[in-house]
Amino acid sequence: MVGALLGSAALAGTPEGIRFYDAKNYAAALAELQPAAQRGDAQAMLYLAWMFLDGLGVPKDAPRAFQWALKSAEAGNARAMNQVGRQYVLGQGVEADPVKAYSYFRQGAEAGEMRAMHNLANGYANGAGGLPVDLTLAFTWYRRAADLGLALSYGPVSDAYRQGRGVEKNERLALTYLERGVAAGDGYSLWRMGTVVQAGVLGLVQDKPRAVSLFTQAANAGYAEGLTTLGDIAAADGQGRRPWSTTAKAPRRATRRRCTGWVGRMITPPSA
Repeated sequence: MVGALLGSAALAGTPEGIRFYDAKNYAAALAELQPAAQRGDAQAMLYLAWMFLDGLGVPKDAPRAFQWALKSAEAGNARAMNQVGRQYVLGQGVEADPVKAYSYFRQGAEAGEMRAMHNLANGYANGAGGLPVDLTLAFTWYRRAADLGLALSYGPVSDAYRQGRGVEKNERLALTYLERGVAAGDGYSLWRMGTVVQAGVLGLVQDKPRAVSLFTQAANAGYAEGLTTLGDIAAADGQGRRPWSTTAKAPRRATRRRCTGWVGRMITPPSA
């Protein structure tokens, strides 16, 4: 009885700490999460890792962030497995090691973490981290992540069905997954739908104004190809301005590289 009460008390600060974290009250979040993490709560450890990584209520300390993420992963937290893998890929707080990174992505994916599934799929799509190029396995993991609701994975699944990469071609399913990505606001999916509408393929009517709107939305969502494509359209039309200058805001940020087909996008630490 006493042990059960102590165990309950050890975890008591984590939900409250997460609420403070989501509300951006990081000082209060730290007061709840740090003691819980020190008592062994894996969820609190992961949130503490994110706080140290981004300097939220504490000084930025990537090595300390990595240690907390690793402890959380070793305690069985699947999302922390993905975080450890991400830090190994980027060399954040630890020496970069792609092989270890994809080992952790695999652990997270097999434990049901959709972000790790997507990153493991990237590894198979690109032959990263010592993994062989295997388009069938790449599709399998992208599809699993997409079916769990990960917006980043809708575009690669759509591409696979459209191109027949790792799966039999199926234009109906290609459009279905692409529409899901657009509805979720995924930048790559918005851009890809723009190219589909611009060309009038996958059974859709050619519609240049809608394509421009989709490219603008993609750019505003941070996907650089949207910005580049808008510039290409403006140049082709002989315009001396970007096409969003009178109809939409200039993109807030557009940092993604140009790409075609499957995209090797990594997951940034989520806020919840």
